[in-house]
Amino acid sequence: MPTSSDNFMQTLTKADLITTVETTIAIENHLARSLVEDFFEIIAATLEQGEEVKLSGFGNFTLLKKKERLARNPKTGAKALVSARTVVSFRASPTLKRRFEELAHRMHDQALKKPPIKKPAKELAIT
Repeated sequence: MPTSSDNFMQTLTKADLITTVETTIAIENHLARSLVEDFFEIIAATLEQGEEVKLSGFGNFTLLKKKERLARNPKTGAKALVSARTVVSFRASPTLKRRFEELAHRMHDQALKKPPIKKPAKELAIT
């Protein structure tokens, strides 16, 4: 599973999640894969039925209905009509937000403790 050591932005893939489940609860890979895929399928099916998904301590998945609107292509400036659509939205829970705030504070504190990077002295050309 990716860690947040020096490189803060890393990606957790479904394969990483399956491996983590497999090793954490000591089950066979095919069972971990089934568990993870079923979890996501339940979330998707619930959203398809128009219901919200609330995961306590993590966040909520909701459906937002977007109205039809006139948009502009930033590259060409051409106007285009964007049709009405439904999109999935995620809102983090207060618990999850707190974890990230604490992480940001720890990272800030660590950055303050690091000594400044010394730049190599410029070489002077002697003529």
